Amino acid sequence: MGKTIFLENDKPAPLTFFGEGSFYRYSEAECKRDLIILKPYEKLEAAISLAKDFSGSTLDINKISTKNSYSYIVKSAHNRYSATGVGCENYIAGLEKQGYKVLEDSINAKFPIPLDFLEKK
Repeated sequence: MGKTIFLENDKPAPLTFFGEGSFYRYSEAECKRDLIILKPYEKLEAAISLAKDFSGSTLDINKISTKNSYSYIVKSAHNRYSATGVGCENYIAGLEKQGYKVLEDSINAKFPIPLDFLEKK
């Protein structure tokens, strides 16, 4: 669960908004597909996508100025509540009975948006 904030010259961009987000998992199969299980001391490197496109935002590319800089901030929290709030309560409860624990972490990162990415296609 998290949110993305667009910035124009390091200030919240008045033209843009990308709301808070999460999605619901309807089956245990979806939970197994999406949730990563690590054994003790196991490490995993994984690529994650953080707003790979801006569909769904109100980013108006007609009002982008080459005089300005653009970036976005991603804030996301991951814990038992955010995992079970999206439909995996029984799946996670079963794993916890086996001794597993839900990792508690967060992402708080700022990414520049290159102007050529924002140009009209």
